[in-house]
Amino acid sequence: MKIRNYLNSDYEELIELWWDSWHSSASFRHPKPIEEWGKRWSKLLKTHLVVVAVIDERIVGFAALDQSKSVLSQIFVSPSLKRQGIGSALLEWAALNCKKPLHLKTLEENEESRAFYNSRGMRESGQSINDFNGQVEIEYVL
Repeated sequence: MKIRNYLNSDYEELIELWWDSWHSSASFRHPKPIEEWGKRWSKLLKTHLVVVAVIDERIVGFAALDQSKSVLSQIFVSPSLKRQGIGSALLEWAALNCKKPLHLKTLEENEESRAFYNSRGMRESGQSINDFNGQVEIEYVL
């Protein structure tokens, strides 16, 4: 696996991975259609550094980091490749590219991600309502 900077040509493959991975860890269908995710992605690219994890030229994960705020707003791995070190590598990349402690949020119901963040030494620091899906999310800090 290698981690490289996001390219515009990655867009379709990344959006599909994002959609599939998000739904693999939620008990409900996202209230916004995938087309809205594309609009959200365009806004995110203006303020975030984005990398993709690639195996055999296939995108298997990605991370989007707002370096100015030390916020990892997106980290997703292909559902069929979880627990193989991809998420750990992306989280490490994010932590190394922050000047302040790394922060992120995940859905309260996403036990899998919460266990992952806890196992990496992150601690819960609060909760909020996600403005894109309306669900409770837990805030973490490293």
